[in-house]
Amino acid sequence: MDFRQEIGRARSVKSKGWLRLLAQEVRGRRFERPGLQLIARSQWDFKDYSGARQSLEGITRVSPDNVEANLALVTCTSGSLASRSHPTRAAHAVRSGDLDSRPAASTSR
Repeated sequence: MDFRQEIGRARSVKSKGWLRLLAQEVRGRRFERPGLQLIARSQWDFKDYSGARQSLEGITRVSPDNVEANLALVTCTSGSLASRSHPTRAAHAVRSGDLDSRPAASTSR
């Protein structure tokens, strides 16, 4: 079974723990960055923001200039968009200058 299929199986059963395990197993492999990106997106979709943050931090350790991961990490840790926007869409909005397309940040904390 290839790595993408393994992520797909974890997604199909909505297992946050399985995704975190896969994130640990991918560390140090030649496909670490793309693997962590797939995992972080899945974690985000399942609202596992802590797991997504850890995966995004892993991406920035191996690829410090990865714009998507850095912007998503800021989004994830700031909490301003975390509950409403996928990190890839938020990163695209920032890169394209289309900041008005992002959902408004919640004013209650």
